[in-house]
Amino acid sequence: RGLPNTAGMIRRQSLRAAEDAPVVRRIRAAGGILIGVSNVSELCLWFECHNPLYGRSNNPYNTSCTPGGSSGGEAALVGAGASIIGVGSDVGGSIRMPVFFCGVFGHKPSPGLVPNDGQYPGATNAHSRKMLATGPICRYAEDLELMLKIMASDPDDIKCLEQHSVSCRDQSFVPHSDDKAQSLMAPTDDVSDSNASVGITLQRAASKFLSNSDHASSHSDWPLMHAAAVASLCCDDIPPIDLSSVRYTSILDVYTATSLLQSPLNKELADAQQRVAAALSDRFGVTVKEASLHKLRCTSDAWSVGMADLGGPDMSQRLYDLSYNHAGAWPSVKELMKWCVGQSSHTFIAILTALLGSQIRNLPASKLQKIRQIRACLESELEELIGENGVLIFPSHPTLAPYHNYPVFTPMNFAHTAIFNLTGLPVTQCPLGLGSDGRPLGVQIVSLQGNDRLTIAVACFLQESFGGWVPPGASMSNGV
Repeated sequence: RGLPNTAGMIRRQSLRAAEDAPVVRRIRAAGGILIGVSNVSELCLWFECHNPLYGRSNNPYNTSCTPGGSSGGEAALVGAGASIIGVGSDVGGSIRMPVFFCGVFGHKPSPGLVPNDGQYPGATNAHSRKMLATGPICRYAEDLELMLKIMASDPDDIKCLEQHSVSCRDQSFVPHSDDKAQSLMAPTDDVSDSNASVGITLQRAASKFLSNSDHASSHSDWPLMHAAAVASLCCDDIPPIDLSSVRYTSILDVYTATSLLQSPLNKELADAQQRVAAALSDRFGVTVKEASLHKLRCTSDAWSVGMADLGGPDMSQRLYDLSYNHAGAWPSVKELMKWCVGQSSHTFIAILTALLGSQIRNLPASKLQKIRQIRACLESELEELIGENGVLIFPSHPTLAPYHNYPVFTPMNFAHTAIFNLTGLPVTQCPLGLGSDGRPLGVQIVSLQGNDRLTIAVACFLQESFGGWVPPGASMSNGV
């Protein structure tokens, strides 16, 4: 409350938040001390952190490099040691790219787990709530679950659960209003009396509920979806995660169809991901299966259409403060001409992104539908590949933290993170030490919806194995 809510836009520079967002209110209530609001890319549209209002943020490990975006200012503060925890939002990797570039931990939660209310741009329909997530940025892995519980929990969630048929004994979780849920929420497998606790029941039920696309797209089911997600994280009776019983899969080949606009995977990052697999195998005696998914090549197209499906004002309307929607390409073309002669109040990349967004909306309906079908198939294949008690080890980004302005030449590099916004899967971004030139290494740990505790548990193990956050300048002070 009382702090700027600008989204890095000059026309919003005088706006102040009238009240705390629910997430901020909960953190304050838990004893959190607010330091300030940090920098973002203009309208949160890009994975560099630069806007015409506050300028550019730098990476704490190399000030010639970007801290990422859109939550780049927050990740840079935590990575630099200026703050121990922070909050970011993620619609295409806006938590995970910055925390990777800045060498700290971040988590994109399952849909419905943490409210998105109070941020701009915000979520306006069920599909946007699936793609947009609010989550924690932390210096230490063990703070992720603590922060997530604080950000997610609300007494009203328990009330919501009590108003629906939640049975601990028959292992069912059935909304009164949905007969189709009978098959979805049927008993899972043989659960012994010793562990048939409410925690186990809610965790499994929530995972099933959250992974069902019919429920995820329903406005009426959203309160229950949120309550189920919270239950899957916050129930006290859920036993500790046994990482030796988890199914592990690793994917390294993540080229997209527009590979000319995407970098190949950096060798240091590929080697680091293989060391993660080796560490898991050595510690827990597990086999990490290597896999590939051909449909990952369609991620950038599918994400672009997913953004067009978000509802509410489109990017052009938000960027140029238009009173009408679906304005087409002309406002961006006009603004681009102004930018070329130094008369625009917007960044080049924000104008270009709005222009591309208007073009996506004008695609033929048959083309849009085909891409939506590919998106649904990709989601199904990813869920099958990961499995109910599994995690996917996935590259964070094709390159180490890029130098300022370089991402404009490889704009599709964000596909490595965007795929999990499309599918709504929870992801924890983990640092893995520093590369040969002092920039952070890292990896994404992905699981099915409702399995947030599992990805965070793997992150805690990786912190123990690889050292977690390394203070900027540590390699120089050690003479490395």
